[in-house]
Amino acid sequence: MLHTPFHLGGVTREPWRDLPNGRAARTHWFALSDPHGASLAFSRLLEERPVDARLIVLGDIIDRGPGGLEILRRLDADKDALLLHGNHELLAWCALRAKAHGWVQREAFRIWTAHGGDLTLRQFREELASGREEPDPEHSEIPAIFGRIFRRMRPWHEDGDLFFVHGGVAPDHPEESLAAFSDPAGTPDGANASEATWDTPYHYAWYRQPKSPIRTPVVIQGKPRLQVHGHTPLPPDACITQQAINVDVGYGIKSAVEIKGRQFRRWFVKTDEIIGNLDHPVS
Repeated sequence: MLHTPFHLGGVTREPWRDLPNGRAARTHWFALSDPHGASLAFSRLLEERPVDARLIVLGDIIDRGPGGLEILRRLDADKDALLLHGNHELLAWCALRAKAHGWVQREAFRIWTAHGGDLTLRQFREELASGREEPDPEHSEIPAIFGRIFRRMRPWHEDGDLFFVHGGVAPDHPEESLAAFSDPAGTPDGANASEATWDTPYHYAWYRQPKSPIRTPVVIQGKPRLQVHGHTPLPPDACITQQAINVDVGYGIKSAVEIKGRQFRRWFVKTDEIIGNLDHPVS
């Protein structure tokens, strides 16, 4: 339980505790999710990362906050960071990439710009018009830096008993959650990564974790897993259950989760960088 009050820009750290159900990771991780352009909070959390911990970002780097491009540039320089799809990156890619199916592209553009993508779109256009960013070699409306980051992104990552993902895997529909992308190690550049994903409620980047804890083990690809995810903003004290660790604690606070062996601890920083509504349907 959290007992330390949050202070703007200051970091709160929890003590180490055991992962639920005796789960364990093989790699020492420092996981962040849903920075949404809060570059100051993102940088402040990264200052706490141990030198031997590998960074994994669970998606939704862009939109809503002013520092999305700054975070993209920082991650572009960190070639060891593992990056996962967020639903906002999938929307942006589908909305702006060339040769997309017309209705899908129009609908993606509408949804994206209505949920924080308007800020990112304006920044993308300003960077391209000024020459500060070159266009992506295949998609002229996408800055090359976003193209590089998107092509590095994976849909999910498995490590030991842990399953890292942006939205999650539906306990009763795991095949549908994962069928949205058949090759988790691939580098998507087309339909199977972004076509009409918002119409698939169990999609790995769009799935909403239930607000009441899941009681039964979530079996993913034949093995019970502890999901480490973002996307569903919840208060910090509601983010740890027996089946999942949620890194998304809402717009006013950003968090990181350090995982080492059979233990984890959380870090929090308060931010006022985000423009948005905690209850917005597209997180």
